[in-house]
Amino acid sequence: MIKVVNDLKTADLELAAQIKFTYEDLVHFLGEPTDVVGKDDRRVEWQLYEEGYGEGEEPVRATIYDSDQTMQVGQNFIWYIGGHCSRSFEIVAEYINELRMQGKDFLSKALEGEENKGKTENYQVSMDNNAENGNDGQPN
Repeated sequence: MIKVVNDLKTADLELAAQIKFTYEDLVHFLGEPTDVVGKDDRRVEWQLYEEGYGEGEEPVRATIYDSDQTMQVGQNFIWYIGGHCSRSFEIVAEYINELRMQGKDFLSKALEGEENKGKTENYQVSMDNNAENGNDGQPN
């Protein structure tokens, strides 16, 4: 079961994906974010947690945080997902899709050019293939 929490160890999480969302919709789906103090790369974040599947399996952790500190948080619509494994970014999409299947829908209108996405298919996140991360797009 995937849960939104506010007390995860996040120091070892690395940028794994990006997600297009309004701040209003993130609050609608995930609740109010945690204010972050002492980190230069983010001001707010949400943390998701999933218990390991099998005996001895490590729990899956993910964090969603603001990508652009030059604009007001409420104006940001590209958010970063931090994780420690490929499952980290999957739990974000699964959590939101589950809420949508239960009848919770987006509050905002579709972003320009995104009007038809998500109408018949589940919401998806995209992996970050940014070369400055020095990897193949897969979190460590």
